[in-house]
Amino acid sequence: MSFFVGVAVGVVLVLIVLKIVSMQFSVSTKFARPETSGSSVLVTGASRGIGTDIAKRLASKGFRVYACVRKPADGEVLKKWASQCQPKAEVVPLILDVTNPQQIAEAVKTVVAQEKGRNGLVGLVNNAGVNVGAYPVEFLQADVLARQLDINVVGQVRVTTAFLPLLRRTKGRVVFMGSVAGSISPAFGGAYSASKFAVEALTDSLRRELLPWKMSVSIVKPAELKTDILTRYQEDMKRINDDLPPEGRRFYGQFYEGAKATKAKFVGEVSMASDAVLHALTSATPKTRYVVGSKPMMKNHLYPFATFGLKMPFWSVAPDRFVDKQLKKVWPKRYAVPQEL
Repeated sequence: MSFFVGVAVGVVLVLIVLKIVSMQFSVSTKFARPETSGSSVLVTGASRGIGTDIAKRLASKGFRVYACVRKPADGEVLKKWASQCQPKAEVVPLILDVTNPQQIAEAVKTVVAQEKGRNGLVGLVNNAGVNVGAYPVEFLQADVLARQLDINVVGQVRVTTAFLPLLRRTKGRVVFMGSVAGSISPAFGGAYSASKFAVEALTDSLRRELLPWKMSVSIVKPAELKTDILTRYQEDMKRINDDLPPEGRRFYGQFYEGAKATKAKFVGEVSMASDAVLHALTSATPKTRYVVGSKPMMKNHLYPFATFGLKMPFWSVAPDRFVDKQLKKVWPKRYAVPQEL
């Protein structure tokens, strides 16, 4: 026991030294803060969940928000909300599917026309995304993976490249919606994590490419938040299990049958993501990354060393095999792995 305690203390001491050293080389880059009144921000995936909350938060702060939705009815809901605000908020719905280049081009034309005589587009929030489901990689169909990447990755690039000319004129900012799944990939999360790892890479590259123009690029990385994804968790598990071939159900069926949604205390509020986006768009010193989640999630699962002032996720310092054993706990406790072929 004393050996393991000694190892633990040694690891903590090393982390503290690394933290102190990294602080000596930290650089805080300042950016011009945009005016909210008379300025505009475009938010993709504003139909529901995090996207809806972001659109409302930014509009309530004085921005004109171009809320990208796929159905006119969703846009009308946002317009009605804006008209009832005191003072009135300004929301302009745009029909935009990030996989549709023609709709993106039309959205650009609309924004250009409506921004004449105003401060212009000062922010883009790439929020649109989907989780095709917790498929095991062994039975992940190519077309399902392609859809995951087309929406979550390629779609973000389509929108970003289309609106960057407008953002350059205002030294505007770009915010991507990532996920903690973009830093660690759990079992059955391969498709979604692959897309979020890719978004992480794109964010880093774009941020460094736009530095000469003093244009900020940030990524928001939520842990589990209270969205409709959680409310239909059991339904999704059943759907995926039913979608597997007989052999897939034989190998993995017990996981889907025994899987349970995350405990309530580990689920954060959607407003946490909106707060991060607002800071990324308006602060003179925006962060490059915002990891958001409930306090128990942040303390117990993501940043167990936070007590020591170390904002380092445990998997970044722990051996892979150790992390593997911890993540195996997502499987039912009495899971019997079929050995026969």
